Amino acid sequence: MKKKPGPPLKSRPYRCLWLWAAAMAVAACGCDGAHKLTARLRAHKQANSARSTPPAPASTGVIAPTLEVRVVPEAGISVLIDGQRVADTSPWISTDLTAGPHVLHVRAMGYHSVTLPVERAPGQHLTVPVALRPRPPTVALDGGAPPQAAPQSVPSQGAPPAAPAPRPRAATVPLPAGSRAMLLHIELSPPGPLAADGEATAGPQVRLAQGKGELTLAGVTVPYRIYPGHVLELTVPHDQAAWFRDGSQVKATSRLRLEGRPMLVRRIDRNGASLEVTLRRLE
Repeated sequence: MKKKPGPPLKSRPYRCLWLWAAAMAVAACGCDGAHKLTARLRAHKQANSARSTPPAPASTGVIAPTLEVRVVPEAGISVLIDGQRVADTSPWISTDLTAGPHVLHVRAMGYHSVTLPVERAPGQHLTVPVALRPRPPTVALDGGAPPQAAPQSVPSQGAPPAAPAPRPRAATVPLPAGSRAMLLHIELSPPGPLAADGEATAGPQVRLAQGKGELTLAGVTVPYRIYPGHVLELTVPHDQAAWFRDGSQVKATSRLRLEGRPMLVRRIDRNGASLEVTLRRLE
């Protein structure tokens, strides 16, 4: 029995070519899909990384000032820190003021002066508002020109300032039992006249022979009292000035005791003038 003849041999190469083209198409589709999947995974990873990283804070490059003084009125003023004039207009901003206690004094023509204690902590930005109060105008009672001050004699150039008139001598208060007169050495900076119980002294040595009295330091009167045990106590006067003992500010009517070691007292008045007093006992 004869076999049925198969398909001609010339059709087989075309069938192999078709299979090769199909395989290449599948391979191309597979590579393109892999590339797309890889790109999506990379984008997702970058988005998660951006969300997890906090944004860096923006740097302004501005250093906060340590003290800012704002005054009303803003012009025609004088701003003083610890007796040193630092500005004549407002606002005044300082970036190099040391931390600790300071005295701020603001004055202007036609206004009441203001003196304020200022204490700044390290790293603190402190703003101090100051509103000066106008002085009332001077009006004569009869409607005429305001009264003028009596002319004062001007000392000749180079002459030392005249000492203030001594205060009336107060009643004598005896020393406490067992106590003796106290001898002090007092130095003033700037130099000025000294007086004890209304009597001026010729030098820096002052003798206190009463249990209670007054010391006059360059025109500033300070009450004193001697207690048993040879202890001297000074009372800070209420004269609207800033007072300091050994660098620390003290309030008016505070009592300062001089016992063994010297005592340094500093006074800054409403005009910013400073007076330093060093007291030392001489046994």
